[in-house]
Amino acid sequence: MKYKPEDIPEITIRRLSIYLQILKLLEERNINMISSNQLASLSHTNAVSIRKDLSYFGEFGKKHIGYNVNSLIRAIKGILKTDKGNYFIIIGYGNMGTAIAHFPGLANDDFILKGIFDNDENKIGQEALNGIRITDIRDIHSFLNNNNIQLAVLATPLNVAQITADNIINAGIEGILNMTGKQITVPKDKFVYDFNITTGFEWLSYFTYKKEQYNDH
Repeated sequence: MKYKPEDIPEITIRRLSIYLQILKLLEERNINMISSNQLASLSHTNAVSIRKDLSYFGEFGKKHIGYNVNSLIRAIKGILKTDKGNYFIIIGYGNMGTAIAHFPGLANDDFILKGIFDNDENKIGQEALNGIRITDIRDIHSFLNNNNIQLAVLATPLNVAQITADNIINAGIEGILNMTGKQITVPKDKFVYDFNITTGFEWLSYFTYKKEQYNDH
């Protein structure tokens, strides 16, 4: 790596994930090479940003030729640390937790579900999927002590989001994908990614309205 992790903008890491998903689709279509301009068009950015994003981590591609799709997939997966598989758990097995557990793309992207936790006595002990049974959230500490898992999806009700986040962080979780819709805080050395549907709709609302304004002139 050419730069220290703290020197790399967060937006760069987010864009790398977008590039990776596009490259995987190209690989499925047996496309072997792609230029930075082509990748920029597909990812709704520009070639300068792509070259800058990749330059943080080394030299990729050849001038006037482009990038080898398969090689760039391997490189980005190595950067994102998803080349060897990442185990995760789900906290809260309501509608959102159930949807995530059954999302077909996770295993294909090397994210492997290893445990599901809830506090509903009517759910605890039931098999959720693929032999994974719903475990009492009170057993989270002992589970993590016996399993090397750093990632968790938080899908609890709003009113217990923060206290549950505190609990799983204290139990050993390093990173939380927050699906609750409520902003949570974690210690500086831990990480949280907020996935908020309302924020997505607000983004879409702005740009669709902006387009209407432009077309009216």
